[in-house]
Amino acid sequence: MLDPEAKALLDAVKAANRPEYADLGAEGARKLYKDTRGAVTPPAPEVSEIDNIAAPGPHGPIPLRYYRPAGVDKKEPLPALVFYHGGGWVIGDLDTHDVACRTLANEARCAVISVDYRMGPEHKFPCAVDDAYAALLWTAEEARRLRIDPAADFVRQDMTVTATILTGRRDRIHTVKQKDGVLASGPAAPQETACASSS
Repeated sequence: MLDPEAKALLDAVKAANRPEYADLGAEGARKLYKDTRGAVTPPAPEVSEIDNIAAPGPHGPIPLRYYRPAGVDKKEPLPALVFYHGGGWVIGDLDTHDVACRTLANEARCAVISVDYRMGPEHKFPCAVDDAYAALLWTAEEARRLRIDPAADFVRQDMTVTATILTGRRDRIHTVKQKDGVLASGPAAPQETACASSS
């Protein structure tokens, strides 16, 4: 049986009679998602630090957003969570999941690095996975500068696991697990498709 609050939300979405994402194309779907996200997003909690940074990647720089939770000392080493937003590999960005990352930072008392990975259809598989993997490794390599605790545990899942398996670099992920306090979280594993830019 569906939770009453979830049912109320789904009923409201249906009553709004909005078009299906699939009927709008990538740009239209992204705009609709961003324009309607606020209706189901709570107010943004305060955090102690936010910084827009970038990591190098095989397809060019990868935009990242770095968060530190409220109430921590500026120099305190923290565990880190590398966050990959959801959105079906087509929609979503650093702004649409800003509140989620702020909340994760505060509730888990960790640094959060949100990754603005390349999406389809402009960038085909495995570009998103390449970005995910590169951002994860960069975070581990830059742990001292990012004030990440190297003794914290590391957990990998979803897109990070996919990156690990598809690139055959499990040994390097294992090194990250042993030496760098990084937790990775993200959307479901991608389907097989061709690799190359669609342009």
